[in-house]
Amino acid sequence: MAMPRFSAILGVTLGLGLLSGVADAADRDSFNALIGQGYELKSVAVVAVELAKRINPNVEYDTAVISLQKGTSVAVCYFGLASWIELNKESLANPTTCDVR
Repeated sequence: MAMPRFSAILGVTLGLGLLSGVADAADRDSFNALIGQGYELKSVAVVAVELAKRINPNVEYDTAVISLQKGTSVAVCYFGLASWIELNKESLANPTTCDVR
């Protein structure tokens, strides 16, 4: 039963990612800022570079897609997989890495 739930979460996460191109600057924030505002980590998905390129041709690495939630607000953050694994301080503080809805 865990697979359908994971698939649904991944589908919603990637769907929100497709909408990221229409986000205004006010709809973006850093991972660190969102965690500081009380957002909770809901899921982490690793997207292979081949799949990520279908969404954004400029992607050069495997991508970590992180979903956060606070009440009815959701955020989706995108990091190069190595940056996420290493918890790269600059990436986590970058105010353009997360789309907030």
